[in-house]
Amino acid sequence: MPTTAPHRLRRAAALAGLTLALVPAAASADSIAFLKDHNVWLAQPDGTGLHQVTSDGSHERQYYSPSQADDGTIAVARGEKILRMTQNGTVLNELDPPALTNSVSHPMDGVPVDVEISPDGSKIAYSFVSYTCPPAASCSTRYATGYTAADRLTPPGPSGTTFFHNPSWVTSSRTLQFGGYGSQVNIHDVGTPEARHWFDDGDYP
Repeated sequence: MPTTAPHRLRRAAALAGLTLALVPAAASADSIAFLKDHNVWLAQPDGTGLHQVTSDGSHERQYYSPSQADDGTIAVARGEKILRMTQNGTVLNELDPPALTNSVSHPMDGVPVDVEISPDGSKIAYSFVSYTCPPAASCSTRYATGYTAADRLTPPGPSGTTFFHNPSWVTSSRTLQFGGYGSQVNIHDVGTPEARHWFDDGDYP
């Protein structure tokens, strides 16, 4: 009788865990937040129930990277700020996240390219990205990710910062973050100084 190779079982388990980790934030709000024509929209997971949240987005002033907490509160980037709003577009507060330090100890600021509100709505993870050519290192695209309280701006240091991007909440105190070759999938617990490497695509050929 044929058997399944151990590495395939490990791969299946890892992929199943990753899938479960990425799903709850969108599904638990019973709708998915996304961008259409530079604005924030909502829809049911099956694509029905289309609802426009914002109407003032444009090519020059568009929204970026919307996400949604379990209670339906939305966090989204616009310009260099993060907006927290209700599902009808009422802005609850605006945050201008401070600069983060990248892997060559240079500050990074500007547009938060990845914005993810935690399932309980208490925290927001955000990422900056820039292409730099520092004197003592190679030219490269570099990232940094930090956290702030959702209802007020808090300094990123106590929550811990990383050199990864595209944070996705697993719980309201843990994120998955992604990097390049050799550090593709990582786990970061809020309040700890460093992320832990989980796995790379090459681990499961």
